[in-house]
Amino acid sequence: AVEYGLEIEALPGATALIPALTASGFPTAPFVFFGFPPRKMKQLGELLAPLAAFSGTLVFYESPNRIAGLCDMLQQLIGDQRATAVKEISKIHEKSCRGTLGELQRILSESEPRGEWVLIVHKTGSSVDNPIRLETIDDVYAYFRNNHNLSKNYIRKIIQTRKTDDD
Repeated sequence: AVEYGLEIEALPGATALIPALTASGFPTAPFVFFGFPPRKMKQLGELLAPLAAFSGTLVFYESPNRIAGLCDMLQQLIGDQRATAVKEISKIHEKSCRGTLGELQRILSESEPRGEWVLIVHKTGSSVDNPIRLETIDDVYAYFRNNHNLSKNYIRKIIQTRKTDDD
C-alpha cells in the first residue's frame, strides 16, 4: 500500500502483546515478537538460530493445547530461562504463571489450560544465568545444535577430524 502511495491508518484495538509484556516484569527493550511459532522443533530452532547470542525478551502467542509443548521445546533450544505465561489478558479469567520454562511446562501440562496464551521468555545470553553443562557427548551435540544450529553429523565430523589431526 505504501509503495502505491496509499495512506495507511492504524486503528487501536485490543492486543495481548503489550499488556502481557508489561505484566511479565521482564525488560521491554529489546524484545522480539514471534506471533504463533512453528509447531515443529526443527522450524522453531531455525527461527531462533539467529538469536543465539540475543539477550532480551521473546514473546510468543500460543493455543491452550500447545502452550506446555512450546515451553518444553524452548527449554531444549535456549535453556531453562525465566518465563511468564499469561492467558486471557483483560478478561474475567485472566491468569499468569511465572517460573522457568521447565516449571511452566510441568504446571501447564498438569492442568487443562484454556484460552489463548502469551508466553514471555527472558532470554539471557550469559553463561552465568544459564551455565553450560557438557558432561556427555549428547550434551555437546545439544549445545552446538541449540546454540549454533549445527547437526550431530557435522559435530561428529569435526571431532573425527580433530582426533585424526592430534594423532
